[in-house]
Amino acid sequence: MVTPLDLIRLAPLMDRTSGRPEVIIGIIDGPVVMNHPELATSPIREISGNSTDCTDTDSVACLHGTFIAGMLSAKRGSFAPLSAPAALC
Repeated sequence: MVTPLDLIRLAPLMDRTSGRPEVIIGIIDGPVVMNHPELATSPIREISGNSTDCTDTDSVACLHGTFIAGMLSAKRGSFAPLSAPAALC
């Protein structure tokens, strides 16, 4: 069975690394559900003075922002894992 990660040929990269904490990834998107279980161990940090937490977790902005954050830093095996769960976001 072909997975979405196979379709975009990301699996070999994910096998090589889970990212490094000295690599910083900037997320410019909607707010993020910071207490989402798939992001609980993620090193996401918010910029001082800018709230990144969702007030309405069912809003399109929160759903999208959380999905994008998950693609960048969710734990492996989650719904939307991507390449760098160990990188600092």
